[in-house]
Amino acid sequence: MSRRGYLAGTAFVVLACGSPTTIPNGLVGDWGGVGARIEASPSRMQVTLRCLVAELAPLTRDDPSGAFESEGKVSLASWSGVVGWPARIEGEISGSRIQFRLQMQNSEGLWTTGDRVYEVHAGTPPDFISEGGSCIV
Repeated sequence: MSRRGYLAGTAFVVLACGSPTTIPNGLVGDWGGVGARIEASPSRMQVTLRCLVAELAPLTRDDPSGAFESEGKVSLASWSGVVGWPARIEGEISGSRIQFRLQMQNSEGLWTTGDRVYEVHAGTPPDFISEGGSCIV
């Protein structure tokens, strides 16, 4: 192989392997895990947790570490009073895995703690059964 061919091949491998946290055109796809699902398109991101759905702004960029955040509103919940509350997601993307927490701002303007960290994986269906319980929506 010529030196030119070798360098071109090396450049291709480096570019193809790039950073797994880069989102050049936004986060698009489906991710699922225990108690959580993320559905993302260029125009919106929907986060479904057991008993709650939040509609959020799409992720159009992130930082090199994979950290991200987005804001929106709770669109559906199994308990009254929270629909329409502001919501925000904070997390980190690493390859095909997303770890995140969802927070809501209550009627007094305080953000919930969002202590639970969810983990979802690309192409994996969500699992809302193993958490038990039921929701009335």
